Amino acid sequence: MKIYKYFKNESGITLVEFLVTLGVIGIVGGLGTMVYIQANNAFDAAEQKWQVQTDMRILANFLNSNLRNAYGVDISPDGFVGNFTDQDRYIYINDNNGDGFGEVIYKDENLEKRIIGQNEFKYKIDWTKEAGDKSKVIRYIIRSMYNDEELNYSVDSKIFLSNMAKNNEISEINGSINGIYFKSSAEGTPLPNSQVNTFCFIATAAYGSPFNPAVKTLRMFRDLYLSKYKLGQKFIALYYKYSPSYAKIISSNLFLKSITNILLMPLVFLSFLLIIKETGLIVLFYLILLIIFAWKNKFLVKALNNKI
Repeated sequence: MKIYKYFKNESGITLVEFLVTLGVIGIVGGLGTMVYIQANNAFDAAEQKWQVQTDMRILANFLNSNLRNAYGVDISPDGFVGNFTDQDRYIYINDNNGDGFGEVIYKDENLEKRIIGQNEFKYKIDWTKEAGDKSKVIRYIIRSMYNDEELNYSVDSKIFLSNMAKNNEISEINGSINGIYFKSSAEGTPLPNSQVNTFCFIATAAYGSPFNPAVKTLRMFRDLYLSKYKLGQKFIALYYKYSPSYAKIISSNLFLKSITNILLMPLVFLSFLLIIKETGLIVLFYLILLIIFAWKNKFLVKALNNKI
């Protein structure tokens, strides 16, 4: 009887409350682990796709803007002419493994620099000319590789060489093709800077770094969702027009940084759920279950205590 009164004592924690607490910890821990693994895997896959799509878009824009003004083009094998003039340019793959994938490099008389491709991400460009001896159309296919495994993402596009004379033609050399050598009198398009192009100014000011996971999540949401719709594109244009000045004010004020950080949290969470898609619904479902369980828990403990 004394033991019963000890466990029934309401001045401290009861045995029922202790057991229920252990059960809740086990359930929350198990669900949390499951949700984390699923969400993390889904986010990694979405981030990989986002990075590849961003790189391919940057490269395609660069190829189109530079090659369309060319008046002479050679689709070349591994070797290339090294004596550059001020109108000679070369785009090739820095292939270290012999599989055709690697960094995409731009070279001219004064410069040799990577366009895209770094760390685990590698790319390959398949160049061909359209049928016909006097064709002025180049077709290219950009393919991607991640951690030495080729991905399903690719870009297939064509470029019409409007500046090529009638008596000129695209030269296509048989061999291990990994580059394109071209001449253009037009001023070259500046090499893209993906880090500058993908800034989220206000989020970066609030979280302190463009590489913060929250900032990266918002950038992914912008590229995967907002940029695909006209209304979203208008919002992005307005954001980049007005946000830099506000970002400077926020970054210099600790109170504003804290407030902005808090205000962005719901948007970051919503963006995260949309990025991981189906897994996001599972995460949301688990969260609702936990909220319901926590709300019902006090009634469960009270009911069990009354039965003892």
